[in-house]
Amino acid sequence: MVIIQKEVIAIIIERDESRKIATIWCSNADKERKEIQDEIKKIIAECKEKKIFVCVFKSGKEDLLENTKNLLSYNYNNIVNAQS
Repeated sequence: MVIIQKEVIAIIIERDESRKIATIWCSNADKERKEIQDEIKKIIAECKEKKIFVCVFKSGKEDLLENTKNLLSYNYNNIVNAQS
């Protein structure tokens, strides 16, 4: 959790120092706020100094359930077709 100007901002940051990986989860609202993006840039810079790979996930605008269902169906069909 990051605090900016006495306001709590919900950015989820997971850092695995042993694997040299960090993930940042950003909501649609966070994508539009300059102070949030500035904070994310600082975190990325800190990780870069430590040679930690950073992946930023940003929320989309489409239906997650529908897209997940379509992805699973697509992958299942590919597996079935590859086995025949």
